[in-house]
Order: sequence, then structure tokens, then C-alpha cells
Amino acid sequence: MTWLFGALAFAALCYATLCLLYWLFQERFIFLRYDLALRYRFRFGGRYTECWLDRPDGARLHALWFKAREPKGVVLYFHGHSGNLKRWGRQAARFVALGHDVLMPDPRGYGKSTGRLSEAAVLADAVAWFDWLGPGWPEEYHTLRTFVGQCIRHAGGGTARTAHAAPRDAIQ
Repeated sequence: MTWLFGALAFAALCYATLCLLYWLFQERFIFLRYDLALRYRFRFGGRYTECWLDRPDGARLHALWFKAREPKGVVLYFHGHSGNLKRWGRQAARFVALGHDVLMPDPRGYGKSTGRLSEAAVLADAVAWFDWLGPGWPEEYHTLRTFVGQCIRHAGGGTARTAHAAPRDAIQ
């Protein structure tokens, strides 16, 4: 009977250790970040430029701006938890083919973007990219800004919904 208690205690200890390790390293399991060298050259078809956004905390954010020939509006595309613009940039072609410009940013720590990742920072950065779109577009296009998150249940979809709905003074 004592061996059974010993086996159960050992199993409980192993389980607790595994839970602790997952809790300690959860960010690495959830956010699969791959950085890119600043000199990396993207190889996508069509017209695009690299854009930079400097944040107050010192982070420097990177995005690709894909351009349609005669844009009807713009899509702000937030990709999901894994990869970077080297992988996700291919998704812009379908929107450009429909006549929309696409702004596709990499979150902090992904691709060429720098800075410490946190929920508050991701939301504030999303709002900053949204606001960055404003000045360069004619007034009639402001209602045509579209938000796309890679998946509703992943970071991109939640970021897009929250950034669009949040009052600007509520976001630090």
C-alpha cells in the first residue's frame, strides 16, 4: 500500500512540475516568434514598401504596405501568433487583387519589429497602426478601413476587434 502512495505522490509531483514549467514558459509556447535581420529583403510580387513606426517606449515596429493600382480602401491585417511577414506577406495578394491596399504589421519581437511583447503593448500598437493610416487617406476612404485578424480565436482577430472598438483615451 505504501508503494501506491509513493507512486501517486511521484505522479502528482511530476504533474505539478509539468504545470509549473508550462506556466513559466507559456509565452514561448503561445507566441512563436521568428526575427528577421534588418537587411532581409522580402520577395513578394506586386508593389509594396516597408514602413516603420517608432513607439514612445523605444520599440520600433515594422510593417509592409502592399499597394493596389487604384485602391478602393485599405485593409489593416494583423497576423496570428506564429511566424512573421516573410510567411504572412503572401496573404496580401488576395486583397490587393480586389483593389485594396494592405498594411500588414509585425508585432513586437516578430520579424524586424523590436520591443517587449505584452497584451497592453500589442493593443496600443494596433491602435497606433490604425491611426497611422488616417492622414494619408482621403476622407471618403476612412469608412473603408477594414480590419483582418488571421483567425478569430488567435491574436490577430482579437487584436483587430479590440483596436477597432476601443476608445482612444482608454489605451495607454
